[in-house]
Amino acid sequence: MRYQRGAACAACARDWRAGAASTRASTPTPTWLTACPNSLHLISGIKCLMMYGLRADPLSSDSEGSEPNGEAEGEYADDGELTEDRVRDDQDLLLVPMLVHRAVIPKLTELVEHAWDPMCVRACVRLRGLLLRACSLPPRASPALRRLATTARVRLVAAVAADVYLPAVPPQVWEGSAGGGAFWRRCLGAGVRLLRASLALCAPPPELHADSVVLNIIGTLCTAAAVAPPTAAAGAAAALASTLPRDTPLRALALRRLATLAQHALNNLHSDNPLHLKALEQARSVLAEARSIR
Repeated sequence: MRYQRGAACAACARDWRAGAASTRASTPTPTWLTACPNSLHLISGIKCLMMYGLRADPLSSDSEGSEPNGEAEGEYADDGELTEDRVRDDQDLLLVPMLVHRAVIPKLTELVEHAWDPMCVRACVRLRGLLLRACSLPPRASPALRRLATTARVRLVAAVAADVYLPAVPPQVWEGSAGGGAFWRRCLGAGVRLLRASLALCAPPPELHADSVVLNIIGTLCTAAAVAPPTAAAGAAAALASTLPRDTPLRALALRRLATLAQHALNNLHSDNPLHLKALEQARSVLAEARSIR
């Protein structure tokens, strides 16, 4: 295969060239995105758009459709030798990025708003991968991309308000038959899972701005864990600290809050109690890590 303008969808190419001058992000979606017979929702339409600019080499004997399309060849044939400068200046190179920002990202924004589950770590990691790929395409400061990142952040904030909760369990219920301690640990696990999902949507790149959501989750969990038994508070501080990413400014900010919780738990633990030995080790580990990054 070799680069050759035309040859894939002459109707799409004509409309694209006619509207290529107005590529600002605020411009509405061109009519040719919906008027083309090959709909974007069909595999044939997607294949047609992705293969635009490529045609079978007429010298290949085993390639299908090696006969040039007369209409497209006559209208879009290159005049002279194909050079690197001519390829770089070709407006058709913006075709796929424009499709991504004007058709794919708005559709992804709808999916995030209505179907995305912020509690699913795998879904958040996949969404981050899509956002990173979109950020690498021109234009870098796309309004559609900012709307997608803002929508994801709004969903995260709503999930924090709805799912991050640690009950104040009385001591007599903590180890009683009611299973208050087990319920508390399940609530902590849900908060840690949402924290992991939120970390996938933190900067860099700067379009992902969920850092404040992460600090809000840690602050809420630390405040609630402070009224729990000291062994549970130390375990919560250790679990949250192990979830944080390495070598990021966000880790330093979060460890300051976790160090306060670990110190509170350490003040209420006793080294002569065998049941407190593990909690003592967890609290001291969090404090030592917080001191090491100051």
